[in-house]
Amino acid sequence: MDNELSELFDFILKLLKEYGIWGVIILLGIIVIQDPDRIIKLKSIFWGGTFRLFKLGTRKYIGTSISYRLNKFFNDDHLNKAFGSSNLRFEVKWVKRIDDPILKQNGTIILNLENTNDQTRNILNATQLSLPLILCSSLRSSINKDYQDAIDLTILKKMTDQIGKFAYPVFEKYFLEPGTEGKMELFELHKKLVRIDTYGIFSPIFIEEINILSSKFYAEAIREDISEDIKDLILYLLSIAERNIGEEIELSYIRKYFKLGFILVAKKAKALSEGASPYVERVGKDFRYSCDKVYLIGFASNTSFYHDLHDLLNSDKRYNVSDVQKVKSLNKDGIIEFIEILSIEKNTDNSDDKFKELVEYHELKNGDTVKCQLLDLMPDLAIFDVYGLTGYLYSKYCSWSRQTKCSDLFFKG
Repeated sequence: MDNELSELFDFILKLLKEYGIWGVIILLGIIVIQDPDRIIKLKSIFWGGTFRLFKLGTRKYIGTSISYRLNKFFNDDHLNKAFGSSNLRFEVKWVKRIDDPILKQNGTIILNLENTNDQTRNILNATQLSLPLILCSSLRSSINKDYQDAIDLTILKKMTDQIGKFAYPVFEKYFLEPGTEGKMELFELHKKLVRIDTYGIFSPIFIEEINILSSKFYAEAIREDISEDIKDLILYLLSIAERNIGEEIELSYIRKYFKLGFILVAKKAKALSEGASPYVERVGKDFRYSCDKVYLIGFASNTSFYHDLHDLLNSDKRYNVSDVQKVKSLNKDGIIEFIEILSIEKNTDNSDDKFKELVEYHELKNGDTVKCQLLDLMPDLAIFDVYGLTGYLYSKYCSWSRQTKCSDLFFKG
């Protein structure tokens, strides 16, 4: 925070010299309008400096420090999407009376904050107490306490990582050690979740799936212990994180509450030689085999092919395809790289019955010649709109006499 304060003062002095006081006020107003979270950061930096320099504004300093950290953490793109919330907001308010109206408001969390220069413990404590309200709140009664704590500790570890290396001793002393003492299964489950997180699939896949399941349990009023289902999903995701290069693993995970397909996009050379066809066919196969969702995981070395594949699938009206999430990953050999993740679900507005209805309406039959529009293409595969239906043409069917690339024959539009 001291570095941020120094940088802020230098920045403001530079602006004052160039634009004057009114210019600075207008610029700061524009910055805040573009991103409201910045006002929380500016308050945090200002009150942090006031507290350190003059020992004034203790409550403001503590409150803004915690609010800023929590808002920044829970509104991180990957975590926010996984939690299924577009805009989480935290604000610390001090209470002097037991009849304060805020104590009766939904979403109020009562905190006992430490008056200290280092706000790490306060931030982690606020995070820990917030999690039951944010993360799979309707599912917690169906998961045993140790499994809940293992998940929460992994979220706390992520917050600790964001604060910085200096925060880890605080996390270990006040949260990890007391939380796992004498609970070996909890400790081992937490270690597995941390490994899944370092690989990059904890928030985009595990947290997203249990939060979706939480909504299902709430909507359907399901009351059933699913602790073993959660543990089984963790072990399966761990097998992906621990997979050796070239190792064959089961990539369809069909269980009572989780019906997921996983496709690992090959490294660059193999992907270019095989083309997009195997991946498109595998997506269709996974849905035919009862998957509710398919995750496509790619690697930074092959990002161009991966994004072309994303665009191609996104053009297919049968599917709803998410945006690509890029996350840092530590592989089994200790090498840091980036992986990219997207999810694919069936478009419920494009059912089999709708397909048959359109075929019958347009009186389509084998051998017909039709007008269609090219939506997207890759060298070995082109996707067309045919009267609102999705059609694929593989390069091997483009010519009987020679090997032809779809990209040599067609143009988008």
